[in-house]
Amino acid sequence: MARRMRGLIIMVIMALVIPLMPISVSPVKALGEWIEIFTQRNEDNSILVEGLAKASSLSIELRDEDEKAFFSATVKVNKDGYYHLVTPAFKEEVFKESRFSKYNYGIGVYVTVPGGAQAATSLPDYRDRYETPSRYEKYREGYQEPVPIKFEQYGVGSQATVFKEPTQLKVVASPVSVAASEVHTLALGKEGQLYGWGKNTNHEINESEMPVLPPTLITTNPKIRKIEAGDKFSLYITTDGELYGWGDLKDLGIKTVTGVPIKITLIDEPIADMNAFNRGVALLTKAGNVYQMGGVGWANEDAREFVHNHYRKILIQDAVAVSMSNHKGYALKKDGTLWGWNNAIVEGQTTKAEQIAGFKDIQKFDAANTNDEYIIAIDKKGELWGYGDNSARQLGQKVPAKLVKPTNLTNMALRYNKETGWSAAGKKLNYTSVSLTVNGVLLLTQNKELLTFNTYPRLGDLNKNVSFIENTSRNIFWISGGKLWVSGYDNAFGQQGMGVKVK
Repeated sequence: MARRMRGLIIMVIMALVIPLMPISVSPVKALGEWIEIFTQRNEDNSILVEGLAKASSLSIELRDEDEKAFFSATVKVNKDGYYHLVTPAFKEEVFKESRFSKYNYGIGVYVTVPGGAQAATSLPDYRDRYETPSRYEKYREGYQEPVPIKFEQYGVGSQATVFKEPTQLKVVASPVSVAASEVHTLALGKEGQLYGWGKNTNHEINESEMPVLPPTLITTNPKIRKIEAGDKFSLYITTDGELYGWGDLKDLGIKTVTGVPIKITLIDEPIADMNAFNRGVALLTKAGNVYQMGGVGWANEDAREFVHNHYRKILIQDAVAVSMSNHKGYALKKDGTLWGWNNAIVEGQTTKAEQIAGFKDIQKFDAANTNDEYIIAIDKKGELWGYGDNSARQLGQKVPAKLVKPTNLTNMALRYNKETGWSAAGKKLNYTSVSLTVNGVLLLTQNKELLTFNTYPRLGDLNKNVSFIENTSRNIFWISGGKLWVSGYDNAFGQQGMGVKVK
């Protein structure tokens, strides 16, 4: 017997009493007959039962865990072998938790060929789980096969113009910050105007059914103080510490897809700061506590199936900054030490953080993953410290491939000049901000100069008077002289802010 079920159960038996436990998912045939079942609870408390069967009609019966039947019906099987039933709505008390499995309700679904084979399964309980879609949707009346999006018809896709040279984005008046995923971008103006552009297939920009959007005003809220863009979702926090999100929020522990920012209340503390990467978000509260929403979910299949495992408290106090990378989350404590934790989705509501030895007096930092995790940190003197993997040489050729302990990299930063090319930036610079990605590092000095560790990017004089930097694997955004600029190599979804044609 399988330990649990995921909505689709296929089994055929003859003249047996069937317990309300998860049943085999392997197809079985008996006397030339077979039955496949998918079942789920609908929002109105009706129950869907559908599947395929080799029969002309079927009897469907619902029973409680004491084998008492409380509903029955007969359904026709069409020429494709498909059957479909939606029951009337039941009272809430019908949906009791199973005595045998945390994955199911105490309801058995029995499907029988009159005088022949019978199959059964338990009704899955998805109140704290992510639903398994029905494989039989394509058999339903009126079903239309999804048509792949041709982004080229919107001016982007494989035919998109790519803006490799620095190009100004003029739509955002008085820009103050930018947040970018690999496929969509947010920008915040001085008066609280929040803009978004790029991919919108999960409504990570707004409610529009357009799969991509040019720079579009999302909302205006003077209280917005921080924005973040993740994989399929967008976030902002307000000066009051409230957290709002939109797009596909399922990875974050919220079973919602919405194009309108909604208040997220999973964390019952005011939020001071956050950092998003891919499917994960690190959150810092005003009290110095740290939480994680989402995370790496490829492993731990059992854990990631449950919604409550997609948000957790990190066991660390007195934090003042956070960062989220590919496999780990990080926090800076008030005492200047750096801590990290595995950001995998695991069973439970807490995860332990461990100190990263060797860092001291750190004021700011960022982390990313190229071939492995790496960190760049700024200490109270404004000096740079590196740690972790440099096998891709994102920190330059002169830095070892592996930094096994925090190493001073202050004199390794590079400056680009159109006339003289690349040169060492010097030791006496005071660094104030850092932004990491898979391809490299952007550094900001106290003199508002944008520098790097390798020959990326070449900005010329636009690396002066810089107030904000944002780095993705293929594009960079920065604010210089009060203007928003972009440069990079990927505009397939209009994420550079130009090229999208509105139909």
